Order: sequence, then C-alpha cells, then structure tokens
Amino acid sequence: LAPGMLAALGRLGLQMSIQDGAAQTNPWPTTLGDINVTVNGTLAPIFRTLSAYGAIYFQVPYETPTSGTASYIVTQNSTGAVLAVGQFQMAQANPGFFTASANGLGPVAATDGSGNPITAANPVARGSTVTFYLTGLGNVPGVPADGYAPTAAANAPSAPFLVIAGVQATVSYSGPGAFAGGWQINATVPMAAAPNALNPVALTYLGIRSNIGGFTNPDGSPGPDVIPISTTLYVK
Repeated sequence: LAPGMLAALGRLGLQMSIQDGAAQTNPWPTTLGDINVTVNGTLAPIFRTLSAYGAIYFQVPYETPTSGTASYIVTQNSTGAVLAVGQFQMAQANPGFFTASANGLGPVAATDGSGNPITAANPVARGSTVTFYLTGLGNVPGVPADGYAPTAAANAPSAPFLVIAGVQATVSYSGPGAFAGGWQINATVPMAAAPNALNPVALTYLGIRSNIGGFTNPDGSPGPDVIPISTTLYVK
C-alpha cells in the first residue's frame, strides 16, 4: 500500500459483521457503518462499507510511512471492540488503474477530451488526449488533506512511464484528480496504437509497475488475479 491510496480490506476466514454505509460528505468520514480504521494510530477516511462481504473501503492516511510495515486496526465505533488487526507492507507509490467494470479487469476507466467515457461505442482516436483514473500516486506536493477531493491540478514531481499498445505515450499531466485518493493522468494516444481494437495499457512509476489485472473478490472467491489479462483501452 502507499500513502493516500484507496484500498479495501476484510478479515480472512471470518467475515466481520459491519453495517452498510456510503460517504456523503467532503471530507469522507472516519466513522462509517459503525466502523473505524486506524493506520499507525491515525484514523483513515472511509468511503464505503459492505455488510454482504464484511468489506471496508478506505483511504490510507498520507502521513503513513513509505517503507516497512504499518499497523492497521479495525474497531467498532459504538463499543470500541477490536474486529481485526493486520500489518501491511508500505511503499512510496502503488499505481493501479481503475477499470470500467470495477473488477480490476479489461478496459480502463478513461475519458476523451470532451469528458465522455471511452467505451466500445465511443473509442478514443489515435493522436488525441485520453484521461486515465488511478490511485496509488503517494504523498506528493499538492495533494489535499486526507478524505478531501482535490480542488486544483498539481503535477507530481516525477512523471510516469506510460505505455499504450507497447509504445510510450506523451504525458501532459500526472497528479491528484477527480476524488480523494485519486490520481489523474492525461496523455496522448500514440499513432502506433492499433485502430478499431483494444490496446493494452500499463505504466511504471518510481520503478513500480501498475496493475495488469489482479484482484480477489471481496467474498474471498478467486478473482482475476489468476488471469493474465492486461488493462486495455478502446482505440479507433
């Protein structure tokens, strides 16, 4: 995990009993579904809780260290009962594309220059601008406080090495965007991308590679982590 990124957690082998909840405020609350998550003693913003899976979706606080491990503790707010404790490895960044399907597979969540979602019916043209939505940028100058959506652009000091269809793409913006914990990348689709096809998309940032389709379902069943399918982009 990386400071500021969005993450999901549950309890292995024994589902936590939690309430459904969805954040309705800016910043996101640190208590949701009668649950608190602390990371090295700091309360984390929570944006969703799902009783069906015993899953908690939250933002890692920006002050969390960028190396070693951090302590994550889940407590029930009303009683103070400790529901789960874990130690997780930390890193400076952990780039992960959001996908249109929201399951970590297939076409990425992306929009064209007019802000319209890129889909099979609305592919992006070669040579035009595409905006990708990710998380895992880490703590860089200009990020908002924990749980807050960014209000202004702020280029990260290091640029990602973005590849579309095996060709390096020109990146015009890489920094906070869209929502709390969000990372936005604006880039030009290479002319070498295959037309009328799905093209693979990947990046390396600070020496760390992005996701290429890795996920385990919240209920613990096998997910796409066993399927070697890259994130992709519809191009025309």
